[in-house]
Amino acid sequence: MHEDNFAILSTLIKINCDFVRKNLGPEFKQNPSDLKLARQIFNFMLKDKCTDDPLWLMAAETLHASEKDFGLAKILALRYLSLKDEEKTAILLTEALQLARTASDKAEILGLQAHMEQIKSNPVKARELYLKAISADPSKKEYYSRIGDLYLNSFDECAKGKYHAEDRLVFLA
Repeated sequence: MHEDNFAILSTLIKINCDFVRKNLGPEFKQNPSDLKLARQIFNFMLKDKCTDDPLWLMAAETLHASEKDFGLAKILALRYLSLKDEEKTAILLTEALQLARTASDKAEILGLQAHMEQIKSNPVKARELYLKAISADPSKKEYYSRIGDLYLNSFDECAKGKYHAEDRLVFLA
């Protein structure tokens, strides 16, 4: 279907995710490099809030492969993070960091990378990335709290087990 036809059709019927899956999905699966169709699927499914659909993810990947974009890289990274695909998340966060244009965007991606390291039980790397994020954008004060959480959660690793009071010093940090 042509874009003009969708504009007319969307005024007549509600184009929701079921409609997209049924009417656009088969055509897109046969030609996954169709950027115009990928954009339509991406936008319609985003509008109807069904970004958890594999068809939306497929369309988003097609768009991102065609034209690298910070926002899309970040959205895809978050989607893969929710799917617990650490490898794809890491690749997309690295791309997003390279595409970041503002200090705030850079800090946000560094914070997401730190969160990934936290999930992988690598608190030293997570702390380092949170500090880089704060350095990039000092207004990201929530990262101080996350560093504090890292210290708080590292009690078992830091405790020597000799003196109760000394072991509790980690909480002062």
